Amino acid sequence: MQPAKQYFYSLRIRYAGIAVLFALIILASASLAYQTLSSARNSTTDSIANRQQMQQRTRQIRDAIWQAHESLQLFLFNPYNDVYQVKIHTALNQAIDHSEGLLEHNWQMAGDPLDSIKELKALLIKFDTTVNKLI
Repeated sequence: MQPAKQYFYSLRIRYAGIAVLFALIILASASLAYQTLSSARNSTTDSIANRQQMQQRTRQIRDAIWQAHESLQLFLFNPYNDVYQVKIHTALNQAIDHSEGLLEHNWQMAGDPLDSIKELKALLIKFDTTVNKLI
């Protein structure tokens, strides 16, 4: 009878075992790095999309306020034309609606922009009532 061969005493087997172990460690770390990179990419993409939506909404608010301002100036030059009154109220209502849209969206930003947006909406409503008194 021959004694049982022990495979772990062979230098080739030890080398192959260590090589397989290192290969598994490298594959696991590469997989973890891929998951981390994918998560960061998705987070960055969502952040860019949110920023673009916020820019679009704030530009819509700005444009509506400019339209209201321009219509108010034209109304002051010609107060007998009812078209300007309608344009003023339409533009201010659009600005209020866009600010409401900003409040409804779940923004993930540093600081507390909700207070500023609420204050902007309150100021727009106050401006609308002031314009109503003026007209």
